[in-house]
Amino acid sequence: MQIRSLAIGLLSGLIVGLLVFLLCRALSSAPKANRDRQALLPRYEYKLEKAVEVAGRQGITTDGRFYWVSGSTVLFKYENNWKLIARNDRPFEGYKIEVNHIGDIAVYNNEIYAGVEFFSDGVGRNIQMAVYDGDTLKLKRTFVFQPDSGQLECSGIAVNPDEKKLIMCSWVGEESGRYLY
Repeated sequence: MQIRSLAIGLLSGLIVGLLVFLLCRALSSAPKANRDRQALLPRYEYKLEKAVEVAGRQGITTDGRFYWVSGSTVLFKYENNWKLIARNDRPFEGYKIEVNHIGDIAVYNNEIYAGVEFFSDGVGRNIQMAVYDGDTLKLKRTFVFQPDSGQLECSGIAVNPDEKKLIMCSWVGEESGRYLY
């Protein structure tokens, strides 16, 4: 009986000791884990130096020298000091398929790539990729996307010149996805 009590006491002591050891080890490694997480965070701090009010609220792009801004039905070009130098109030002239909305824009080789569509009640149709001249802001050409892609509208666009692709995304639909053209 005494041996059994002694064995249970020793075993209990070992278990408690092991738990205390593991707890102490976990607590001592917490600062390291926190430092490791800190190392993954960006080392930059961003602060707003100034805000510039521009016409348009759909998209903005730059080539480092100029800024282009899209409104739902208008395009703007600004110098890098934000002086307005060009405007197109009739950006839908020249389309073969009816559209009424410009979304996001991107620039490559002084051409403005835009996601354009007929947008009504949260639903887009006649989705197209449009290319405008970066100086005149006049339409140069359009590409109609494939409706069987499943894309329901175009909220963002980017140009990948290395792969000669346009990337569009949508904020509606289950995928809210990524579409390559």
